Amino acid sequence: MTSRKLPPAIHVRPPSGASFEVPLRSVRLTIGRSSRNDICLNDPFVSRLHAEIRRDGEFFVLYDSGSANGTYHNGQRIESSAALQFGDVIRIGETELRVADGLTTSSGSYKTPPAFRFTEGGQTAPTEILAFPKGKDFLPGPDQLVAVTTPPMAPPATQRLATPNWLPIFSKVVETLSMDQSLEETLDTILGLAFEAIAPERAYLLLRDEHGQLQLQAHRTTQQTAHLEVMLPWSIHAHVLQDGKPILVSHARHEGPHGADTPAASLIAAPLLAGSEVLGMLYMDSPFTPAYFGQNALDLLTTIARVAAIKIENTRLLEARLEKRRFEEELQVASEIQLSLHPTRPPQLAGWDIAGLSFPCREIGGDYYDFIPRGDDKLLLAVGDVSGKGMGAALMMSSVHAALRAQAQTARTLADIVAAVNDYLVENSPENKFLTLFCAELDPATGILHYTSAGHDPALLVRADGTYTELAAQGIPLGILPNIAPAIHQVSLLPGDVLAIYTDGLTESLNEQGEILGLERLAQTILKHRGLSASRLRDRVEEAVSRFVGRAPTADDLTLLLLRRLPA
Repeated sequence: MTSRKLPPAIHVRPPSGASFEVPLRSVRLTIGRSSRNDICLNDPFVSRLHAEIRRDGEFFVLYDSGSANGTYHNGQRIESSAALQFGDVIRIGETELRVADGLTTSSGSYKTPPAFRFTEGGQTAPTEILAFPKGKDFLPGPDQLVAVTTPPMAPPATQRLATPNWLPIFSKVVETLSMDQSLEETLDTILGLAFEAIAPERAYLLLRDEHGQLQLQAHRTTQQTAHLEVMLPWSIHAHVLQDGKPILVSHARHEGPHGADTPAASLIAAPLLAGSEVLGMLYMDSPFTPAYFGQNALDLLTTIARVAAIKIENTRLLEARLEKRRFEEELQVASEIQLSLHPTRPPQLAGWDIAGLSFPCREIGGDYYDFIPRGDDKLLLAVGDVSGKGMGAALMMSSVHAALRAQAQTARTLADIVAAVNDYLVENSPENKFLTLFCAELDPATGILHYTSAGHDPALLVRADGTYTELAAQGIPLGILPNIAPAIHQVSLLPGDVLAIYTDGLTESLNEQGEILGLERLAQTILKHRGLSASRLRDRVEEAVSRFVGRAPTADDLTLLLLRRLPA
C-alpha cells in the first residue's frame, strides 16, 4: 500500500484562521463541518461528514464519506480511498490538510511524555506497633480535644542539635525531596531525613486517609526502642491535627494532658500542612530521657514538615495524574478497538445506496451497527443498543459484533441467527445487561426485507410517494430469557424508498429546553431530503439533530443506518 510507517499528525490549514495540528492516534479520525467530527472545519464547501482517515495495520488510509464536493489527495479526486504517506496533501473544500512527520513538528505536542524514574528509598526499622487508648476512636471527638501549649523547658547540655548547622541539613532535604519517587518512597525518605537530622529514639510519619483517620506510613526507631509500644495523647491530636501547631513536651509524664496517656519521657510533633489542610503529622519521642528535645529540634522538625507537606501534596497530585493517564490510555485503546468494529465502508450493491454513522456520548459506547454480506447474495443489517454506557456496554457490544458475524456466515435463517445470539448473551453476559436489536435481511434482487426487532425502536420506512410508516415488530430484548423464537416480518422496498434504522439516542436527543427530537422530526427530515444520496441524507439528518440539540449536553450514544433503493 505504501512503504512509509504510519504518520503521526495532520497539519490543518483552514481558509481563514490559524493553522493547527491533530495527532493520528486512533483507529478513525473523522473530518467535516459537524462539531461531532474529530476535525471540525468551518468551511462552506465541506460536507458535515465529509471524509475520514482510518488506520490499516501500520498505515493510514483516506476515505471519502460520500461528500458533495469530493475529497482530493495530492490534487486528484479520490473515488473511494487513498493510502497516505508523509508529505501528502489532502484538500477538502478550501481547507488544506497535510500529513506531517511528528519528528519535525515545531510544536512538539506529540512527543511522548517523559517517563518518571522511581529511585530506591531507605531501609525501615523493625515493625513498630502504634497503639492508642482502648475504647476510643482513633481521632478524638470534640469533647476530647484539648489545645494546651506547654512552654518548652531548656534542654540539658547533652541534648543533641544544641548548636545546629542548618544549611547542610536543608541542602540535603531539598536535594533528596527533589527526586522523583512514589508516595511510599517519599514518605519514607522524609522520615529518614528528619530522623537523621534530629536523632530521636523513635519517629513516626502519619497521614490522614480519605475518611480523616490517621494511618501510620513510615517509622524509625533505635535498636533499644524497637520493641516498645507508642501511644499519643489525645491533646496532641487536637493541638497538632486540629489547630495545626507544632508541640514540644519536655517532661511528658509530668506535664498535664499532653503526657497523661503516653509512656514517652519527652516528645515533639509538627503538622504536615498543605495550605490550610493538615495532611498528617511528624511525631518523635524518647521513651527514656526527659528534656531530650529542645526548641532547635522543634523548629527543625517544623521546617522539615512544611517542606515535606508540599512534597507529599505534589507527589499525590503526580500519582493521581499518572493514574488518570493510565486510565486514559486504556480508554483510548478500548475506543480504538471499538471504532475498528464499525464498518469501514458500506457494501456496494447495484441499485442500492447505504450509509451509516455512530457517535458515542463518551469515549466508548454501547451502540452497534453493521452490514454483513451473506453467502446467498443477501445482506444482513443490524442496529443494536446495549443497556447502560461506558466500558461495560462497550465490551458487550464487542461480543454482539463477534457473535452476529459468526452466525451470519452460517446457513441459518434470520430467526435462528437472532435466537442463537440471544442464547449466547444469556449465557455470557451479566444479569443486568441486555441488548435491543433491529436485525434485517435484504434480498437486493427483489427488494424484499425480512426483519425482526428485539425490544428496539421501530425502524422508519419513508416511501417515494411521501408517506412513511414504522416497522414495529416488538419482541423482548436479547440476553434476558433463553430459547426465544423471534417473530419475522416482511416488507418490500420500492425504488426511491428509504429505510432508517436508529437507536433511541437519535430520536430522544434533548435540546436546551428539555424537548426531545422525536420520530416526527426525523421523518420530516428524511422526507424533505429523500432524493439525496444515502451519505448526503445522513449528513442532513445529523445536521438537523445538531441544530435541534444546540448546546445541550449529549446524553446518549447516537447511531443511524440508512438503506435507500435507487430510483428506477
